[in-house]
Amino acid sequence: MINPLLENTGLPKFSAINVADIEPSIKSVLEENRSCLNDLLESLQQQNTAPEFAAAIPAIEELGDRLHQVWGPVSHLHGVLNSVELREAYNACLPLLSRYQSEISQDQRLFKLYQQIAASDIAAGS
Repeated sequence: MINPLLENTGLPKFSAINVADIEPSIKSVLEENRSCLNDLLESLQQQNTAPEFAAAIPAIEELGDRLHQVWGPVSHLHGVLNSVELREAYNACLPLLSRYQSEISQDQRLFKLYQQIAASDIAAGS
């Protein structure tokens, strides 16, 4: 059976979301995001030129969007159609999401990338 949380098409299919799929979906997206971010940052570090906004930032934003596409429907259901099972799945994901956000916000490579882009001629308006 296809997991509706991992489908990347159209609006969320709330009625098809199975509570048992929530935590595995979040774990899958977080693992994929970590891998994609690591690959992107390693690729940018290997270049001999300063990173460009268009080559880095949209890709990073897409990672956040992908996570939101999975977590958003879960969070919405938690707010409007709560149950014991949903609450347990929701609460099991909170530490995973918190850890991921901490990793992102404290990643020195990402910080350096943002600094380099902020110091670029494009960011300065030249």
